[in-house]
Amino acid sequence: MRIIFAGSGEFGLPTLEALVADRRHEIVMVISQPDRPAGRGRHLTPTPISKLAIDSKLPLQRTADINSEVLPEADLMLVIAFGQKIAQSQVNHPRTGSINLHGSRLPKYRGAGPVNAAIIAGDTLSGNTIIRVAERMDAGAILAQSSVPIGELETAGELHDRLAEDGVSLAMEVINQLERGTAIEASGAAELTGSAASVP
Repeated sequence: MRIIFAGSGEFGLPTLEALVADRRHEIVMVISQPDRPAGRGRHLTPTPISKLAIDSKLPLQRTADINSEVLPEADLMLVIAFGQKIAQSQVNHPRTGSINLHGSRLPKYRGAGPVNAAIIAGDTLSGNTIIRVAERMDAGAILAQSSVPIGELETAGELHDRLAEDGVSLAMEVINQLERGTAIEASGAAELTGSAASVP
């Protein structure tokens, strides 16, 4: 699969690293937010995803508006913690469309901060969901979902990192299903059970 990877935050790092290491797929472009001032010196600093793309010598586009960009030909766009609203014309540009890795068991905790929301609510179970990118935030059809128990004393940071790692196998599974034409979609309102389970 020729893949466009759209992401900014650390949550997407393990999945992008896995895609770089997997020779079956090709990253044709990484799209991330522009560099931002950071630290005491307020030096322009790339996002974690931009830094990985630079270090891995991947084609990189830093933009404040993905919808104004001309995207390369691709089979799929994978979106993880990107931070921009993507127009449907861009969503539908790749041959098989666009998917998103979200750090909760949707439909629970749509929107930003799902990991913190689970900790604040005192949940004992979290997980990841792979969905189609849709006009309504985190409401697209569900392609796969995983279950990750939350430790009694676990912090949001610790859960974030475990979910980021858990998302790798889930994303790779769905990418391979889309490549084979075997992916099955459920309603965006569906709630799944099981670990890394495809929608029945």
